[in-house]
Amino acid sequence: TTQLIAAAPERHLWAETYRRGVSAVLDVAGEVARSIAAEIGIALTPSEHTRLSTTRPVDPAAYEAFTLGLFHLER
Repeated sequence: TTQLIAAAPERHLWAETYRRGVSAVLDVAGEVARSIAAEIGIALTPSEHTRLSTTRPVDPAAYEAFTLGLFHLER
């Protein structure tokens, strides 16, 4: 679940639940970005919309290795 909360005053603006496989993680990221832009009234340019809509599948093993690497980097 992704939520958008206004900082001051704190209020809930938007929430959405995404249920996809790991290979669609970039698709979800693009959908979240487009939804947030729409919610806060930002008009995306055609090139921004295309960039957020065009993704490739992610290898789940590679993504897991990447996130594990980030975890160890931040430790």
